[in-house]
Amino acid sequence: MAKTKPGKKDLDSYTIKGTNKAVRPGDCVLMRPSDSDKPPYVARVENIEADHRNKVKVRVRWYYQPEESIGGRRQFHGAKELFLSDHHDV
Repeated sequence: MAKTKPGKKDLDSYTIKGTNKAVRPGDCVLMRPSDSDKPPYVARVENIEADHRNKVKVRVRWYYQPEESIGGRRQFHGAKELFLSDHHDV
């Protein structure tokens, strides 16, 4: 896990506003795309960090479907197969 910057603290979990659901580092989450016809995006929570004003940032690592890879979906891919990528976002 990355070191926290000065003035920031790592959080063990974060409760999503308007729900009673908490996410923790290591959890996998689904994120809705703006186009409701597309399947949800899948990510793994890598780190949850809060600054001195309690503004929370969540760093995620994305999973990709075979269709999103260079070779595309192949016959041997499972129907629900995902690939963990090196792509991170906050």
